[in-house]
Amino acid sequence: MRHPRAGADEIGRRLRLLEERQEHTVHRTDRPVRLWALIEGVVLERVIGDRDVMAEQIAHLDRFAVDRGVPLSVSSTPVGSACGG
Repeated sequence: MRHPRAGADEIGRRLRLLEERQEHTVHRTDRPVRLWALIEGVVLERVIGDRDVMAEQIAHLDRFAVDRGVPLSVSSTPVGSACGG
């Protein structure tokens, strides 16, 4: 959602679009999407914002996994390995 030149209005617009997409995909009840979230462990260590922002991001992942029944896996990638090959 963040961009160095994006103002509060633009960030708000992007957030509304994201929420709208989620309503039409993840949160739909007629044909629910089956998801499996795979997160590389290093992204959980990369600090974005402050501790409160990071705590809310992790809490959001947890709520998403628990409330929607989405399996959430964290992978560890050995140093020097390449994705896809």
